[in-house]
Amino acid sequence: MWIDDQQVLAAKLDYVSGIAVFDEILDGKTLKEIDAVIHLEKYPKGLLFKIARGFGGIITHPFPVAKNEIKQVVLAESTESSGKLTFDLTDGNKIEFDIKKGKLWEVKDFFKEIKLNYEIEKTKKPVIPTEKKPVSTQKHGVPTLISFFVPGVGQLIKGHIMKAIGIWVIGGLVGFFLWWTFIAPFIVWVWNVYDAYNSNADWGAGDARAS
Repeated sequence: MWIDDQQVLAAKLDYVSGIAVFDEILDGKTLKEIDAVIHLEKYPKGLLFKIARGFGGIITHPFPVAKNEIKQVVLAESTESSGKLTFDLTDGNKIEFDIKKGKLWEVKDFFKEIKLNYEIEKTKKPVIPTEKKPVSTQKHGVPTLISFFVPGVGQLIKGHIMKAIGIWVIGGLVGFFLWWTFIAPFIVWVWNVYDAYNSNADWGAGDARAS
């Protein structure tokens, strides 16, 4: 005989899968669509799963599971005070429920009250890869343009202070001693423009941090 006591977990779960008679009742609809809730109730031999409908849940569709038919109970916690509840049965079937948001502790208290052991499984939200933002042309174009006219300033803007000083020193020496070759100063100027465009921006730090 099925004996109701006061140990009931009412309207804290959403049915997912594993009970054929529930699937027939729902017929592809949600519990909300048929104005129903899930009750999980302790009875002397095990647990009683119910779909309760109507005013005060007067219409019920019970599905009993004996204690010796339950192989394992797994409570998978999420980070939002909710999760998933899975009953692994000895016949290989799994009964799955979603725990409504904010009802996780009530589920735990119910299991503690009826002395039903369960395993906790921590779940993490899937990491959604962040979309790589295109590099702003301002970080390359502006320093390049400035270095085109004033060598070394593009590197200085990007934060590469020592590199800018090096360009000024080398450029000054080459310009003083090898100005007549034209090729040597031109090579220094071209490299300065090329580096201003391709070097990574490290605004406000650059070589100052490295030094």
